[in-house]
Amino acid sequence: GKIRYSGENTRIIADHCIIEKDRGGFFQLRASGIKLYITNCVLRNGGNRRVIQGNGRGVDARDTSIDTLVMKNTIVHNIQDRFFRSQGAMNPHNYIEIDHCTSFNTVGRHGFIQLGRVRTAKITNNVFMNPIMLGSSPAYTNEQTQPDNGLHSVVTIDTLYDNTALTISNNNIFWTQDVLDYWAS
Repeated sequence: GKIRYSGENTRIIADHCIIEKDRGGFFQLRASGIKLYITNCVLRNGGNRRVIQGNGRGVDARDTSIDTLVMKNTIVHNIQDRFFRSQGAMNPHNYIEIDHCTSFNTVGRHGFIQLGRVRTAKITNNVFMNPIMLGSSPAYTNEQTQPDNGLHSVVTIDTLYDNTALTISNNNIFWTQDVLDYWAS
């Protein structure tokens, strides 16, 4: 967890960066009101492989309500946990946009994109290959609750508000045959 933001209402811009081999979350948001813009970046090889699905998140919003997250034209691969994790915030995130991103080989014990509580979210035009390589089982739901209190999905949202605007479209989500064969075994 080398990159941790703890300043309320901080604005962060990451453009054309390669961030790798972080055993924690690549972007840990530890304060509310943060605006994070990630474009043209590569986040790769994250997490602690000695601990089953230990850390290795793309963006990690712990107990915070972020103002804005925009990820565009970014590649995230070979990570242990979620592409985006929202956990514990009592207030909703304002705006999340994930567009034209590529992600592959996420172990994903707890899911892939966990929106938590959010007012507006757009997940569009992405390629997600092997987004939950481990698969899903109620035995692996110990860190978070899901709306269905059971299996994890590729994208989850915990709360729908009267004014929630949720757009999930034009994404290519698939698993390679080797992962499907492993699940079947």
